[in-house]
Amino acid sequence: MTKTLVGSVGNVVSGDRFWGREAELQRLLEYIDEGAHLSIIAQRRIGKTSLMREAASRLSEDFIPLYIDLQASESSAGLVTELTIATAPHDGLWGKAKSVFSNLFSTATGCVDTISVADFEIKIKDGFSGDNWQDKGSQILNILASQEKRVVLFIDELPILISRMLNDYDSEGIKSVHTLLTWLRLQALKHKDKISMVFAGSIGLEPVLSRAKLSADINHLTPFELKPWTDPVALGCLEALAAHRKIELPKSAAQQMLDLLGCNIPYHVQLFFSKISEHCQEARALSCSPESIHEIFNARMLNSKGHSDLAHMEERLDKVFHKDELKLAMDILTQVAVIGFIEQAQVQTLCDRLQVTKVQRSKLLPELFTTLKHDGYLKKNTAGKYVFISNLSREWWRGKFGDFFETV
Repeated sequence: MTKTLVGSVGNVVSGDRFWGREAELQRLLEYIDEGAHLSIIAQRRIGKTSLMREAASRLSEDFIPLYIDLQASESSAGLVTELTIATAPHDGLWGKAKSVFSNLFSTATGCVDTISVADFEIKIKDGFSGDNWQDKGSQILNILASQEKRVVLFIDELPILISRMLNDYDSEGIKSVHTLLTWLRLQALKHKDKISMVFAGSIGLEPVLSRAKLSADINHLTPFELKPWTDPVALGCLEALAAHRKIELPKSAAQQMLDLLGCNIPYHVQLFFSKISEHCQEARALSCSPESIHEIFNARMLNSKGHSDLAHMEERLDKVFHKDELKLAMDILTQVAVIGFIEQAQVQTLCDRLQVTKVQRSKLLPELFTTLKHDGYLKKNTAGKYVFISNLSREWWRGKFGDFFETV
């Protein structure tokens, strides 16, 4: 009997909707069981958060999972705040964690035992001064380490926090990030038998730190690579989605969908199917032929409206590159999008056009291409030329920037 799958475009998935990651999930759980500290390496929209959430739900009763989202955090104190709030679902831990900040709560605001999460978030901003976040954070981690069960911290978007703290890579920003990462490393070593840490983010941690010369600060983390779906997994997903919607989707049509995407990012696979489903509903059809796939891809997948994930491709470059470097990165990507590839001679011509000196190039270009490869923009093909990893990303980029770009 054909499996069915309820579509879930853009949302964290779990349970029956968690598709095609059983091997990766099992590997992640084994690492956690062994006490490893991990850095999940993957492209955006690959399913990192879903993997962490599902791992947290499947951990045995010997563990206490805490999920910490740093998307909105701007400082080390913000990390400690989110760490504290993450204990809220666990009554015993929440009370103990709040007690670290008991000096903040007077009779006017209520005792620490009765303070709500919302009130705590408001008041906590007054609880930090200077570097006392280290003391508060260490106290919280000591409380977690004192539990009978092992605690697993799933820490999402640490690279975003670090990017904000680096503040265009000035000396003060680099110092503050080094202090935070050193503290995290020391705490991980101190509590190695009681606390595990799993980090992930929508931009790469290693490229951001490499540019600040802080890569050594995460040498205690085990890299955990999460790759795009294989064709069989992606085809199985499309078959299950079609079965749920009662849409006839020939295997040749499904394969054409994957060929057009060029890279089986789970979000993009499900998004493309949602556009197929929309088309069938509007046409009052129960099937979608291979002939219709290309039309739907151009008309709906490459539409400039409602594609915040693709727009984020451009926006997140600003988080890892300086202003002048950003212009070169944008030009390289547009050259690749329009022509289909880029070679060394073309890179040098773009550098000439932007007046990047030869001395600057020797340092800048290796870092730039490392970042563009790590974060899922480009790869080297068998001919040694840089090309887009995702055809969807390439076509979207070309549609947005190609018309007014002078190629070299």
